[in-house]
Amino acid sequence: MDGYDFDSLTVGERFANGGITVTETHLVMACSVFGDSSPLHLSRSFAMKAGYRDRIVPGIMTAALTLGPISRIAGQWGVTHFGDEIEYLAPVYIGDELTFFCEVEGKERKTKWGLVNYLAWAENSEGTAVLKARAAIAHRYRD
Repeated sequence: MDGYDFDSLTVGERFANGGITVTETHLVMACSVFGDSSPLHLSRSFAMKAGYRDRIVPGIMTAALTLGPISRIAGQWGVTHFGDEIEYLAPVYIGDELTFFCEVEGKERKTKWGLVNYLAWAENSEGTAVLKARAAIAHRYRD
């Protein structure tokens, strides 16, 4: 799929964006790539003393997994990503199965491209939303 141009998207349109089972490797790689050495991610005893049932995955990893699939929706029609608002709702643990969704929340015509506002979220296997984000993406017009 080559993605969606501005006019092909409808406000309220929803996309199921796949899923992933979070692994130890994901956690370790995220901590390494993001330079996040928080003991909440690396020390089970520390995380448990802080009130979690185990080490938690860096929130920015969950955000990247949630927002990344929007680039497939924009495809070749995406111009730029203007910004995000991220809300962390629940911890994510190794072994959690996450599913990602987004919805076209609004559209605004501009001179050279259209601005598409997305609401994106991730749910765990229990159906609990663990992250909610809003993203503003510019899409080119087809003509």
